[in-house]
Amino acid sequence: MTPADELRTAAEKIRILATTATDGPWHQSGIGDQGWTVDTPHAFVAETEDSEKGRADADWIAAMHPGVGDKISGLLEAAAGFVDDYPDLTRPHIDDEPCSDHACHIVHASLAVARAINTGSQP
Repeated sequence: MTPADELRTAAEKIRILATTATDGPWHQSGIGDQGWTVDTPHAFVAETEDSEKGRADADWIAAMHPGVGDKISGLLEAAAGFVDDYPDLTRPHIDDEPCSDHACHIVHASLAVARAINTGSQP
């Protein structure tokens, strides 16, 4: 799989997950001593344990609602376009690091995100 393919595969995966999830934005709210919830004005999304870690998890889930997924997908598609036009952006330059050019950093960071998405445990 080429780097552009990796980026587009991740973008499509995120796009599918975002469009099939409950519409956002999502909000975190507490439910007393029972834990933390993530919901919309019209739907329940998730519940986490009653702890500071549970609250942090709920905050994270709410922050990463489908609207954010759609934007991440768009960024990955844009990075794939960069790679199509400038394939050298994907290769390491010195010490296996991208060059100091902003486009190189954007492409390498996007590839790291894409690879994490493509090898993760989500469908």
